[in-house]
Amino acid sequence: MLVLAVDTATDTGGAALVRDGALVAEATFRLPSRHSVELVPAIAWIMERAGVRAADLDLVGCAAGPGSFTGLRMGMAAALGLARAAGKPCVGVPSLAAVAYPFLTPGASVTALIDARRGRFYAQSFGLGEGGNVEPRGAPECLTLDELSIRISAPTLLVGDPADTYRSELAHIFGDRALFPPPGLCYHRPQVLGILAQNQFENAGADEPVRPVYLQATGEIFAPPRAAGERNA
Repeated sequence: MLVLAVDTATDTGGAALVRDGALVAEATFRLPSRHSVELVPAIAWIMERAGVRAADLDLVGCAAGPGSFTGLRMGMAAALGLARAAGKPCVGVPSLAAVAYPFLTPGASVTALIDARRGRFYAQSFGLGEGGNVEPRGAPECLTLDELSIRISAPTLLVGDPADTYRSELAHIFGDRALFPPPGLCYHRPQVLGILAQNQFENAGADEPVRPVYLQATGEIFAPPRAAGERNA
């Protein structure tokens, strides 16, 4: 299965072509506020270099959130537009699961973080489930670092862009409960989103509408209501 993955949920964005989990081509950039300028050329670049046309794709995956309000909607619009034009299915992948997935190991806890601005962070903990699947441990929430520290009582690997940007603050608040990957490796990649998109499609298909999901400060999940006549690709 050949998957095009599009991710603009955070400051780190990009696109990847993934064939049965293996990377074909990828373009990743960390250029805040420039996703709308960089994304479409990035998609065109990887498809041209790989000799792939839209008709060759089997699936399009995109970040479903939580994340940047504008970034999510822009990336999702690009993914849905391409999928519909090519007559291909499209699935939305939970952003925090994509952040956590590369770091999952048996028996360990991984907590994925995305900067929600104004001192808050989207956060969710995961473990490695049966068959190597991502296993959520609790619902995603929008929290301050102090609130997050209260939620987590055992050591956890903190990943995502904030685990680099706010490493000293996290280490101070969490103490010996905070574990980190090497500096510079905390961010996520579009390839991972492509892997999870294929897994999700093979397990559940693409019957659900693709819509951005946001979190309020209380942790309550909400999504824009489905428009009349809206359908998935």
